[in-house]
Amino acid sequence: MPDGVRNLLDNLWQRSVHEGRKIRILEFFDVFIAKEGLAFDRDLNLIPETRTYHSDGEIDEAITKIKSLPSVEAAETIDRCILTKSRGATNYGHFILEMLPRAWIARKHLHVDDWPVLIHRASPDLVRVASQALNTIGIGDGNIIVSGDDPVFVKHIIVVDGLTAHTQYLSPFVLQCFDEISNSLPVGPNKKIYASRGPRSSRDFHDEGVVARKLTEAGYTETFSGVLDFQSQIRMFKGAERVAGVMGAALTNIAFCKPGTQIFCFMPSTACEVLFWMIAQARRLNYYEIRCTEVGPQIGSLPWDRSIQIDPEILASIVSA
Repeated sequence: MPDGVRNLLDNLWQRSVHEGRKIRILEFFDVFIAKEGLAFDRDLNLIPETRTYHSDGEIDEAITKIKSLPSVEAAETIDRCILTKSRGATNYGHFILEMLPRAWIARKHLHVDDWPVLIHRASPDLVRVASQALNTIGIGDGNIIVSGDDPVFVKHIIVVDGLTAHTQYLSPFVLQCFDEISNSLPVGPNKKIYASRGPRSSRDFHDEGVVARKLTEAGYTETFSGVLDFQSQIRMFKGAERVAGVMGAALTNIAFCKPGTQIFCFMPSTACEVLFWMIAQARRLNYYEIRCTEVGPQIGSLPWDRSIQIDPEILASIVSA
């Protein structure tokens, strides 16, 4: 691991990332929602709590699109909703950790059970599993509104702020949300699972086929979360005693593991990422992070979105220890 990456991660690893912080539930009237949850008032002032890692350029693009509307009436109009989209809305892990709990906490504390939620128009598969996740907290399909990057006009909106900050903070309320979802579900049958990345992933084992065989020989059941419904994913991770996989959206589901579960997270050597460590700390998991050599070209948006290489025999000894 490069020294610069190690120093950055050492700083992050020493932070207190789960102590209680103030959570605010805000309401606004007559706002435009664009991109992945950017909210603007009628004067096109950005509501800062909704920025969530959008760039200045993306904010300017959203304002330009709103200005191009011939009138407010030209935008799709929504009477009321809970904002359940933000930057990262196209990623399963971000939706489950950041957006789902916002809808849950708003409903829990404001008693707005009949309010719809607004989610992002991501891929059909993600919209499907996001809808299934929302169903588990009592939101029916008829109360799920989907919008894309183009602006919509909302007459009355609820915004939850302070539950998470990527790589910095994860509220205990997030885990409380997950506990309420999973408590009524039975555990899955597999004690050792290999959470594979699936085809065409931006980050995976260089010799994934060889690694998968080694893990199978070690007693691991290969699973691909992308073909499972939301409740099946929860049951699978809830029943596991050991989980192995490359860092990615599927491993977000370790948030549903029971305390003491052993997690083997294989990561690119230069990845500036502590999300899975944060989840493990909050859930009291036995977390092992294995940094691996990066090989091949960059195949995703991040510089560490490359294949990773590890001797299959060494990998087998790690996950069997």
